[in-house]
Amino acid sequence: MFASLALECFRNHRALALEQLPQHVLLCGDNGVGKTNLLEALSLFSAGRGLRAATLDDICPLNSPQDGFLVRACLKARNGLDGNGGLGEANAPQNKKQDREQTANQTAERDITLATNFSPPQKRRRIFIDEQEVAQSALREHVSICWLLPQMGSFFTDGIGARRAWLDRLVARQDPKHDARLAQHAHLVKERLSVLLGYGQASSQSGSWLEILEQRLAEQAIAVSASRATTLARLNALFKEHDFFARLTRLSIESDSKIDRDLQSLDNLRAEQNLQARLRASRDKDRQDQRSNEGAHRARLSIDNLSLMASGSERGVRAELCSCGEQKLMLLSLLLGEALLLMGSAVRSPPPVLLLDDFPAHLDKGTQARVLRVLAQLGSQCFYSATEPFIDCADGCFSKDSLSCEVFLLESDSIRRKLAA
Repeated sequence: MFASLALECFRNHRALALEQLPQHVLLCGDNGVGKTNLLEALSLFSAGRGLRAATLDDICPLNSPQDGFLVRACLKARNGLDGNGGLGEANAPQNKKQDREQTANQTAERDITLATNFSPPQKRRRIFIDEQEVAQSALREHVSICWLLPQMGSFFTDGIGARRAWLDRLVARQDPKHDARLAQHAHLVKERLSVLLGYGQASSQSGSWLEILEQRLAEQAIAVSASRATTLARLNALFKEHDFFARLTRLSIESDSKIDRDLQSLDNLRAEQNLQARLRASRDKDRQDQRSNEGAHRARLSIDNLSLMASGSERGVRAELCSCGEQKLMLLSLLLGEALLLMGSAVRSPPPVLLLDDFPAHLDKGTQARVLRVLAQLGSQCFYSATEPFIDCADGCFSKDSLSCEVFLLESDSIRRKLAA
């Protein structure tokens, strides 16, 4: 977990330092004081460009963009964690030898410092672990971060591409080769379409090249779809079996495409052969439509709310038909499912750090308290941003359960600490 955070020239914060951070951190204040900016700074220690996916120039202060920015943080050693990452006896590892090895590894760990900076003349962001410059991928060995933002409320109503991209990001955190397969799949789809459009009508030359491209495309498409199916199976099992979701919302997620249906009844080789045959048969249609109608990019992801399932029904309520409050709970369930998957992906994986921007939105006080207790049981360090009225709910919840929590009250040019429990 993060023990401290310091910012220099980061958006509206010229200089800011938070020390001795507890497990639950509440960032409270009026609109525009920089609560989300603090969460964004933490998110830069994950893969990618942070929770806003902002350009580096945009993160620099508006009044002095030439200064660049600096973010420093200290990660506390996980010596105090039990072998199950804080999930309790019911979810502890069954292999005692593995548990002893895990405990021994954690005992040897020490606090580490993380830093990232950007200097406009260099035009790139640099990342450091214990003062040594490293690639961004090295951060995954020390910390994992998940977040929930207000703009994700459109997740269920946006196009299918947004949900498919979310699934692919989740799969990539379980399967390191997934991103490379996706990139190769996209390249082959584009190259095949270029050949189709470039030659106009089929010829012996284009036909031979198309056969090769379609074989390679089928291999990548099946590998991508199989990885998605494996991750979805694990995620749906969590939704069904883990009691966390009985207190939030149980979900069912399905990916539907011809490839997915083949993989349910055929082995990978036969599924590849079927896809290759469909690619060959669709050449004229693809040429006419000027797009590829077969492949892993055609999968449609559907999400059902099983907690709203009517008596006697076999399916839940489609996510896009749920209310804003119900959708917020569904997003929290997705976040929790992602966290549990990350914790189960490696023996020594700790609970990920959770960033929840504008946490109380669309949730009544009773539901807020229920979610807070579930997140506390997960064992993650959580950073919440909210306006001051949320403090009353948090005070009552955390003081009742004796949880480690503090409130940081942000103002336009300062920050002060208020003990919540």
